Parts: sequence; C-alpha cells; structure tokens
Amino acid sequence: MAPQQPDETDRRIRESFGLEPEAVQRIVAGAQTAGAEQPRRAWPLRAVVATAGVLALAAAIAWWPASRPPATSGATEVASITGSLTDGVLVVTWPDGSASILGPDRGAERPPDGFGIVLVEGADK
Repeated sequence: MAPQQPDETDRRIRESFGLEPEAVQRIVAGAQTAGAEQPRRAWPLRAVVATAGVLALAAAIAWWPASRPPATSGATEVASITGSLTDGVLVVTWPDGSASILGPDRGAERPPDGFGIVLVEGADK
C-alpha cells in the first residue's frame, strides 16, 4: 500500500463525513483569529483571597511596632560603676554589688599566684 499524500487524505476525510468546504473554511478562519482575541479571564477566587491575606499581613506587621508602648516608659534604672585609685591599686564596685581589685604587678616579696598566707587566731584545742 502506497502512502497517501496529505491532500488525498484530507479529501477522503471530507468526503466520508460529508463536510462542506465553506463550513471548513469558516472554522479554520475562526480558529486562526481566536488566539488574538481571547477575552481576559477574571481573577480566580484563590488569587483574590491570597492577595487580600498578604496585604492584611503586611498591614499588621507595619502596625504592630507602632502600637507597642516604648520600652523606656516609666522609671528607668541607670547602672553605674564606681571606683577608687589609691597607690596604684584600683578598686571597682560593679552595679550588682560585687567588687574587683586591680593592682600593680606582684612585688618580689609576694608569694606566687595560687599560694597565700592564712592567719588563724584562737585557742588550740
């Protein structure tokens, strides 16, 4: 069986279905112009709801910091550090009540770090 040419196939289909050439041309012309004139579709409901949700979230984020009272309202406590320097020894008092003593380098008569002298008074039992 020899392959048929497209024109021969087209002619045989038209004859078997009894199509009128004017009707075929009208449908072909309508299909060619339909792509250029498609009407705009309305936004789907999901797109409208999603857009409204994003706008509401953005408005809430913009409004939230403005609605909070400032953190400095009311009495504020000021932390202060005090210190004294006497004969090269710095004594610093921290806001929590603790103290640090910073002094000059260790003298030759001082024991090395980790060693100390403990004096104990009292009766021997």
